[in-house]
Amino acid sequence: MASEQGSTRMMLVLGIIALFGIITFALAAATLGTLNKRFNDLNQQVDTLQQQLSNIANLLTTTTTTSITTTSANAMNESTITMSITNMSSVMTTTTTSTAPITG
Repeated sequence: MASEQGSTRMMLVLGIIALFGIITFALAAATLGTLNKRFNDLNQQVDTLQQQLSNIANLLTTTTTTSITTTSANAMNESTITMSITNMSSVMTTTTTSTAPITG
């Protein structure tokens, strides 16, 4: 009878240990599955970010050549602007002197 109680207790203890083992295994599998999903999502976000950065880099390094045609009106405007700047600079550097006495 004592051996039957001992074996029953032993089976109960082994059952509890097995139950905790199964629960632990299930939790570990769920945790690893969640981590794997997050890692895959992170990889996808990094790939998208790398593609966006590559597109931005391509936009910044793309060089385009444009031809500028000068018409006679543009040339006239440029010469007018140049003359105006020259006149302004000569006015700014010119000093006037007066020989009239200052009266108060």
